[in-house]
This record gives sequence, C-alpha cells and structure tokens, in this order.
Amino acid sequence: MESYKCDHCGKEWTRENRRGQKPLYCGVPCRKRAHRARDRALIHAARAAGLDAPRVNVAGGR
Repeated sequence: MESYKCDHCGKEWTRENRRGQKPLYCGVPCRKRAHRARDRALIHAARAAGLDAPRVNVAGGR
C-alpha cells in the first residue's frame, strides 16, 4: 500500500501499489477544482499586470 496526499484539498488516502503515474488528486472533483483555480489565478494575474485576461472558461462550459 502506498500513501498519497491530494494536491488540492490535502486529503490523504492509500491504495495498493499499481503501475502508472502517481495520482495527484483524490478524485475527479478535486482535479476539476484545481484546474479551475489555476485558470482563475491566471486571469487575476493578467488583470493585475494590466493585460487583457486570457479567454478561459471558468464557469464550466455549458
């Protein structure tokens, strides 16, 4: 068993050794929240620098 910590919420969980990439998030919802948070940070940084904000769909794309 390996122990992991979610990069977004900090939740710790374990899973048996499996092949492949180490998981970064505890699940799909955290992965999506982290992606949206990165997009929001990019928009705020661009606006703070006086640049046009990049076109990013933060609302979810409906």
